[in-house]
Amino acid sequence: MDIYDGLFGASEMLFEQVVRRLAETLTEEGPMVAILDGNGGCWTTSPQRCDALLSGRDMLKEYCHRVADGWEPVTGTVDGWGIMVGQLRTEGRHHGYVVIGLPAESAAGTAVHQGLLEVLLNQVNAIADLIDKNNQLYHQQLKIMSESLAKEPTCVN
Repeated sequence: MDIYDGLFGASEMLFEQVVRRLAETLTEEGPMVAILDGNGGCWTTSPQRCDALLSGRDMLKEYCHRVADGWEPVTGTVDGWGIMVGQLRTEGRHHGYVVIGLPAESAAGTAVHQGLLEVLLNQVNAIADLIDKNNQLYHQQLKIMSESLAKEPTCVN
């Protein structure tokens, strides 16, 4: 067993890193991004604004099921938010779901911004892929370093 597998293979670590990067770039008036795992966990760029969105959790579960069935992205409105839901994926691996929300009262308001929301969804996945590759490279580096240290002869005086 590799001691670093649990540390660098966890989706939760990836979620945290992606959300941290996005929170640094998104403005308070702009879109809100939440990442949902399959177990009800949520990581968000704006915890204060996310409460209203997550009050419609049943609708979000339905949207996530649609995405899992191949309908991607799914758009709609939940409690005054225009949302888009898509997969959070890295090279060949599904991690969870990305929910991008903008304040909007109607589906028409969401439709106006659909192109921008899709671009943002693609950017979130690109960020996740780059972070995941960086984590894998770091993991490999630690693995090689630990193997080389184990092979070095020890000196006895």
